[in-house]
Amino acid sequence: MNPTEKENETQRDDPHEIGEVFVNLWLDIKDEVQNWCEAQVIQYNEEDQQIKVHYKGWKSKFDEWIQLSAKERLAKTNSKTPGGPRFTKIEFHVDLQISVRDTQDKWCDAEVTRA
Repeated sequence: MNPTEKENETQRDDPHEIGEVFVNLWLDIKDEVQNWCEAQVIQYNEEDQQIKVHYKGWKSKFDEWIQLSAKERLAKTNSKTPGGPRFTKIEFHVDLQISVRDTQDKWCDAEVTRA
């Protein structure tokens, strides 16, 4: 494995490597009392390398600016909080392979059998 491949593999395995930053990106953020919470990027200041986040379920008075260099507070979505992938729109059809949560909140592979 060459150094570039090793670096790319490390970034994929590191939950604090959040990848491309953009408005509406969902992340796990460690709040001021050290709890991991789901949050969405609502502003991005590329020049100052900081993001403003809104915590899911919280009032906007708790929105805050966070430096992208504060990697100990940033993680990929649902790598530190419970939950699953977010999809904006899925077109369901018979035979579509999907992931669903069962009654114990565990992710399982499934197939759409009827519309």
